[in-house]
Amino acid sequence: MTKEENLSLDSPLQIRFFTMRKFLSVFKWFVLAVALLFLLGPTVLKGINQIRDEKKIESLVQNPFSIEIEALQAANSAIEKSHSLAEDPFDEQGKVKQRNPADTSPSGEQAVDMDLEALKLIAALRNIDHVNAAIIIPKIDVKAPVFYGSGHDVLSIGTGFIEGTALPFGKKGEHAFIAGHRGTYYVKTFVDVGKLELKDRFSLLLGDILFVYEINEIKIIRPWEFNPFTSDPEKSLLTLFTCDPIPTFENRLLITGELISIEKISTDSNLDEITLMK
Repeated sequence: MTKEENLSLDSPLQIRFFTMRKFLSVFKWFVLAVALLFLLGPTVLKGINQIRDEKKIESLVQNPFSIEIEALQAANSAIEKSHSLAEDPFDEQGKVKQRNPADTSPSGEQAVDMDLEALKLIAALRNIDHVNAAIIIPKIDVKAPVFYGSGHDVLSIGTGFIEGTALPFGKKGEHAFIAGHRGTYYVKTFVDVGKLELKDRFSLLLGDILFVYEINEIKIIRPWEFNPFTSDPEKSLLTLFTCDPIPTFENRLLITGELISIEKISTDSNLDEITLMK
């Protein structure tokens, strides 16, 4: 057999060999790219979404939703009548329970009893396309939007007031609750709240009002121990509510702050100044 005939016979095998080799090389890089995307994707997405949220909150600071505290306090009297609506928003796996938003909206006598400005605020806070409130926790670099409600649509992009609990208007005896995940694939939210300690501070920007709180209690409870109607007649409280520990999420972590100051922000403020307010 001549050399030319031998090359001719080997050519199909060589073609298959080099084709397979090229395929494996490409496949190796594809698998590596997918692995990197899987590992780095959440971090990148959270970073992008945090920048987006900060821009929205900055816009709120510069163009605040105007609020009159005295008029809005009327909302809590109606919300108190709907105690049956307030419950732990998470299930045993730390996932958001499925609830019908209509079941948590003030209606009938509740809506009649509520001040018009309060109804406008709740409607504004329900609008997940526009940020009208934000939670700011300097120690763990959290600046997250706050909406009204604690369904999947809200907690997948930010945090939310638990339906049926008081909205914070700086009144003694009130106790508001803001729920948030310990982080999701898309947003950071409360992933690092376990690092907070007594005396640390966090703020709630609600429209053009900044409520500053100092942490006075941190506790872990079982889900069935959650009581959203505890209050102190001499204090205005706000509790950050999330699941614990990571990754089982079988308990609930409650971080409660006592209101220590209320500030009216001006349109020439910036988010860095707001974050540093004491």
